[in-house]
Amino acid sequence: MSKSSPNRRTASAISYHPSILTGTALALVSSSWVFFLQLYLPPGAPFLPWALVGAAFALLAVRAFFREDLFPLASLRRPAWTAALGLAVCAVGFAVFPYPYSAGLVPLGLGWAGLALAGRWTVPRRLSGALAQTGLALAVSAAALPLLLGWAARTHELGFPGRLLAHLLAGMLRAAGHAAEALPSGAVFLRTYDDYLTLPVTAERLLPLPMLLFALLWSLWLLRSRGRLESLVRFWAILLGFALLRLAGLTLVVVQRVDLAWFWQPWVLTLSLLPLAWLVREPARQASSAATEKPVGQTFLSVKKSSASTRQTGMSDLPLLSKLVPALGFLGAALAVIAFTFHDPGASKSGRLLINEHGSDWEWTTDTLNTEIYNEKTTYNFWCLARYLEYYYDLRTNHEPLSPQVLEGVDVLVLKIPTQPYAPEEIEAVVDFVRRGGGLWVIGDHTNVFGSSTFFNPLLRRFGCNLDYSSTHDLASGNLSLYRRPERFAHPSVVNMPDYLFATSCAIRAPLTADAAILGYGLRADHLDYSQKNFFANRDRKQFGIHFGLFLQQAALRYGKGRLLIYTDSTCFSNFFIFLRGKPELVLGSLEWLNRSPRYAWVRPLALVLALICLAALVLLKARGPLLLAALILGAALAGWASDRAARSAYPLPENVRPVPWVNFERDHCRYFLPTLRLAQDGDKDYLTFFVWTQRVGAVPREVYRFEDCLEGRDPLVMMEPGTDLDAGENAALRRWVEEGGRLLVINSADNASAAPHRLLESFGLRLKTTVGSADSSHTLTLAGRFFPLVVGGRFSSLHGGRAFLESDQREVIGVVKEVGKGKVYALSCGHLFRNSSMGQTAVIPDEGLKEFYKIEFRLIRDLLGWETEPPGGQPDQAVAAAPRSAQ
Repeated sequence: MSKSSPNRRTASAISYHPSILTGTALALVSSSWVFFLQLYLPPGAPFLPWALVGAAFALLAVRAFFREDLFPLASLRRPAWTAALGLAVCAVGFAVFPYPYSAGLVPLGLGWAGLALAGRWTVPRRLSGALAQTGLALAVSAAALPLLLGWAARTHELGFPGRLLAHLLAGMLRAAGHAAEALPSGAVFLRTYDDYLTLPVTAERLLPLPMLLFALLWSLWLLRSRGRLESLVRFWAILLGFALLRLAGLTLVVVQRVDLAWFWQPWVLTLSLLPLAWLVREPARQASSAATEKPVGQTFLSVKKSSASTRQTGMSDLPLLSKLVPALGFLGAALAVIAFTFHDPGASKSGRLLINEHGSDWEWTTDTLNTEIYNEKTTYNFWCLARYLEYYYDLRTNHEPLSPQVLEGVDVLVLKIPTQPYAPEEIEAVVDFVRRGGGLWVIGDHTNVFGSSTFFNPLLRRFGCNLDYSSTHDLASGNLSLYRRPERFAHPSVVNMPDYLFATSCAIRAPLTADAAILGYGLRADHLDYSQKNFFANRDRKQFGIHFGLFLQQAALRYGKGRLLIYTDSTCFSNFFIFLRGKPELVLGSLEWLNRSPRYAWVRPLALVLALICLAALVLLKARGPLLLAALILGAALAGWASDRAARSAYPLPENVRPVPWVNFERDHCRYFLPTLRLAQDGDKDYLTFFVWTQRVGAVPREVYRFEDCLEGRDPLVMMEPGTDLDAGENAALRRWVEEGGRLLVINSADNASAAPHRLLESFGLRLKTTVGSADSSHTLTLAGRFFPLVVGGRFSSLHGGRAFLESDQREVIGVVKEVGKGKVYALSCGHLFRNSSMGQTAVIPDEGLKEFYKIEFRLIRDLLGWETEPPGGQPDQAVAAAPRSAQ
């Protein structure tokens, strides 16, 4: 025994070094997804995730030279023709799956081809094997990520395990010299020399996503060991112990640094995972791959043949069961993708909508937005939303308690911000309405404002859901969060939605069977604070009890024959936000999904069952080989492509059934600001109030980002602060559009340094003249006693040509209209007066002078829409007469 002990120690040491290399490589691959997906912070340098992937490849390459082990890809080495097969199927997968989920197919395809072509060349074979293993690790991670992300968005608090771990963590912190106690809520209460901190034990702090990915990859790696179960149990015990030690260590750093960001900084996540990779051990090596390797596609049920007879000459030489392996792989992968991505197109219903006003004293649909009344209530309501829906659906509002009689003949019920509890009878009526095939749209908001979540949750719990008492914000900045829908496999309610700015949502708790219609990345969820206005957390104090990472901001469920959609930010549908890009698309997409009755509801569960059967068959057959891998990739890719295309074609935005009075705001060539992707900052030329005020006369404004789209139809066009020139074709198309009856409004200000507005107006025979203004009082406009300076940035602009409808106090023309063919061109040279800095915010209470100024816009918009037969200057009783007479 004494003689064999050194040998065993030597073998153990030899086994340990490859374990370090493999574990570190898999840890780097797992951490790369934090950078690929920007799970916590905005994107940094795009090469960072690839640097981690490159380092993982280098480690696996070193390991290959230390101990060549192509698991699980040894069978890709022959025959040589599979090189083309590997490149082809990986190229198809890369084209179908969105980046970065397709990233692993690049190294996998290249490594696959290298393995097949390397033959007996040792160095190329080992490098190709390491490259293919790196790509496979990325591909397996990408396949598992949607499930892990869905779990992470739904799981923050840990319940009983969290309470148990809080006691363990408190004990560890006390051992480190800190005054710590476990709370019944599953948090640790910590006293420092100058503050009291509450640190919850949450899933994202204990088991961050890179650690979960590493656990998955290493568990799969352990499946080749002889003692699989023992190895897995040992590994998971090490994992959980390490996770708790890591949490304790980071907690100490957070307390010392007074900075919670240590929990989500990508490099901290990466480096803190590496010690786990050094603790785990590779499984004992089995017989050499060369001795145990079966021919391509062959299984343990195959007939034994001599080495000559088992030479790969084609599928005709293989037994029947082996021939079925690629088909099983293709079918299993395709069915698995369908089980998670297929959306029942359903059958369209009649589109009868009911908005419930009973018990909802907020976001009213009954308070008019008009040109006479100005207060917060007129802009902070759903008046414009309701009027907009009338262009697409048959809409009515309800002011009675909900009942089966009220819901009779309704296709979609909209419940918004309740300010009093629903009666049990109302809850039963709504649940039964959905069960029998109705669509239910629940619109909540942040921090249980007005008790809305408290009143919603008894109803939502009947569907297995709950609204958190939280407010979500961008994790990096603490500001409003921006959502970008996935390129592929988006939920039908958002499949047509561009980038979307939330005002402030809460988070949703929903079962795993619910679709994550909007899964927010890089967010923080602050708990409500009843001592603060609107219950927002007090940001003057460091918040250590927040949740962070991923959250459900919209969830979709099927219940009985009906559908339920839960949305969490009612502010986005208020009058001052509703027509900013993204909001109309979300509203119509959501209602279009809800306005369907089920047709193929059985597809998903059936596909899942059949996929599991195929997977079980492949496991029992011990199937492997290049044909199987190719079939898996190709099946997943083709099914994914078909599922995504089917959802997009089945759920287009609905067509309006009544004419919509659109006013198009051009964004392709113009350089003005609207809070479409962020809130305004100093220096922005913010025209939000001007944009919203078009709604006061009944218009529907919309942002148009492609110039050619502006010229489809005869909807009036507004171009503010042009910053780039139209090309010759665009200029000719615009002139032709105006001559055929289009109406164009050009707004520019003297501080716009671009020559584009000059050339644009010159093409219609109008001219801008910009001069230096000596002082604010040198060029002015006075309305009802209010003074409006026309000098901005030390410059003043006037207009020449056309017919004047607005003049300064000094008789300089600053507004003209000109008929061009059947159409009209309007121009204003005092654009800075129409910015928020002059018009005020949308909740402004204007004085008489500002009201008179607003009338300029109101009459312009009416005339653009053809609601007045004369230009503004032609109706003195309604138009602003030339100053200064109007001011007298």
